[in-house]
Amino acid sequence: MKYYDLLLTTVSEAEWVEIICTAARQAKRGDASARKWLTEYLVGVPAQKMEFTGKDGSKLAIHLSWEEADE
Repeated sequence: MKYYDLLLTTVSEAEWVEIICTAARQAKRGDASARKWLTEYLVGVPAQKMEFTGKDGSKLAIHLSWEEADE
């Protein structure tokens, strides 16, 4: 939390808006670094592909299901 508090006291909200707008303008002009920075903060860094197997080396299957909450 100290890092976050330091960030808030060092860079104002208005300055962050300026930084983001500048990066967006640069990205629109073709700046690959600006596009990468915006993408990582807006969308997130893609998760690395991981492969899991059972103890015997067989494929591991995970089944997920969602249920709607009763309202």
